Amino acid sequence: MCDIPLDSYLAESTRLEVVTDFLTHEVSKLDSPIYKAPLEVVSGRTSQSHSELLAVLRSAYTPPIQGEQIRAFLGKLPLSERWKLFHAVSCGGLEKDLFNCVGCPAFKWARESVPLHRTCFETKVGALQDFKEKHPTFAQAVDFLKTSNAEDQTPHVFQDPLIGRAKEDLVLIHDGNGRLLSYAFARIRGDIPEDHHVEIWVGRDRQPEAAEFAAYQQATDGIFRKTR
Repeated sequence: MCDIPLDSYLAESTRLEVVTDFLTHEVSKLDSPIYKAPLEVVSGRTSQSHSELLAVLRSAYTPPIQGEQIRAFLGKLPLSERWKLFHAVSCGGLEKDLFNCVGCPAFKWARESVPLHRTCFETKVGALQDFKEKHPTFAQAVDFLKTSNAEDQTPHVFQDPLIGRAKEDLVLIHDGNGRLLSYAFARIRGDIPEDHHVEIWVGRDRQPEAAEFAAYQQATDGIFRKTR
């Protein structure tokens, strides 16, 4: 196991809050990999110890797990296992490479209130899959959906922050593209104003120290292991 020292950048309170908010959002969904992903699939994408940690969480509570329960569970785990659970769900269950932004020392994290017109999609979900732009902005998505006659097939609850990375004057959404799509439909319906703001964990570029990159490289061999 790759143990994380308490003075590591991975022990920063803001990074751990991103981890906690991500898992809090996931436990609220009954179709989440926290409940549904086969443990052998999680193990195959990450490691046996990742799937075993997820199994411990599943055995500890009856779904749906409450926010305060996941926070209490995380609070009892060593730092390395908090990150391993995050990776088991995000990479092992969802096949999202969130470790290379949330866990990377090249980014610093802060929770910000961001206007929707400053967001863009990293992944084109739902009706946006036919849109030509690789990373459509929120405004482009709204304009496209207005002419597509599409409907929001998977409406999302707007209560948890998104996760994204600053990209020039925009925020590229890494986790929460489905919620961002639901925001676009809400804008079309007139449920939210043009200047509506959303809460986002925003990663901004920073210059990490050599020791931090070394710690990250060590973590990718264990905590952030990805086999395929």
